[in-house]
Amino acid sequence: MTSTRPLMCQAPSVDATTSTASADPAPTDATARLRRGLLAVEHNQMVRLSPNGTAVAFLRIGGDDHELWLRPVDGTERRLAALDGEIVGDIRWSGDGQWVLFLHVQRGRELWRLSAVDLTTDRCLLMPVPGIVTEFWVSRNRPAIAVSCRPPGSARADLFRLDLKSSEEIECKLLSRNPGFHRWLVDGELSPRGGTRLDRDGSVSLFVGPAPHEAREKLRLDPDTGMDFAVLGFSRDGARLYVLTSWNAPTRRLLSIDLRTQEPTCVFSDPSFDVAGYPIGRDGVWFNPITGDPDLCATIDQRLRLHPLDERLLGKLASVKRAGAITVPLERDNTDSRWLVAHVHDDAPMEYEVVDTRTSTAAPLFLNRPNIAGYELSNLDD
Repeated sequence: MTSTRPLMCQAPSVDATTSTASADPAPTDATARLRRGLLAVEHNQMVRLSPNGTAVAFLRIGGDDHELWLRPVDGTERRLAALDGEIVGDIRWSGDGQWVLFLHVQRGRELWRLSAVDLTTDRCLLMPVPGIVTEFWVSRNRPAIAVSCRPPGSARADLFRLDLKSSEEIECKLLSRNPGFHRWLVDGELSPRGGTRLDRDGSVSLFVGPAPHEAREKLRLDPDTGMDFAVLGFSRDGARLYVLTSWNAPTRRLLSIDLRTQEPTCVFSDPSFDVAGYPIGRDGVWFNPITGDPDLCATIDQRLRLHPLDERLLGKLASVKRAGAITVPLERDNTDSRWLVAHVHDDAPMEYEVVDTRTSTAAPLFLNRPNIAGYELSNLDD
């Protein structure tokens, strides 16, 4: 139940030796500062863990300034890129951990571009793709990406591959022309495997095959069911496709579609609640970085509920959990040893940290809203 106590806002304490001129403002001024802090955009966000778990890339916002930053777990920081008049839409690491890629666009426009920072030189490069970027995929273990982009004057997004060999040598090759997909399906090896199509009546069709021209319809969803449909990715062997959908069910569930038999299998469902993630997290499904199979799902009722699909995950979840907070797993390194998590508090800013699940030791990173740290806030009564 939500607490009926009024919002409490006490300014952070000041050393007794501070002069009267530099003392904290009156409580009304502290209230105004707190209100501005609560209404402001999060200062640190879009935190992404490197493949080896030793650093995070993240977006830092100050006023209208968007900046891409790198923070190793040892606590040092450095700015990778400053975006004048632009906003960032997504941040990802390359499979080898040597590049940080991000989507960005001028404020008020929809002409998305893709850039990458080479961490060996700290050079920031605009990717040489022939059009507006709509989506991109990262190779599992190589410095390569697939990019869906719409050429000028075209209503369809074609698929291209970029090999990030060095800052001086980035190759862009056409992977496939678009046969009519609304969105592409790309596997972990960056091979195009099909896509989704939107029909005139609002229904969604899923097409999958070994290549775009061989893709066949595997699933068709009516307009109501298609609203919550999401494709999560292929299994490592490419034989199964994981999707979220409420198709033939009262709630949104995780399905595995056998691409040979077209038979869907329910991996996880809840009779009362949809599979869904906390706003800063995934879609409510996490994949084992070693096997590539889903091993954790989430639902949200009054709290985020985590549902391990593998009992071996119980120890790792216990090692990252923080008492008095909702702990949200965000990402895991390639060995599943280090987890990036966020601790969500009802009366304090959210805390990011990287936890070594082998030793249960945590490396604190930063707060999402440092400008409201130290204030006394109302909390929720259980």
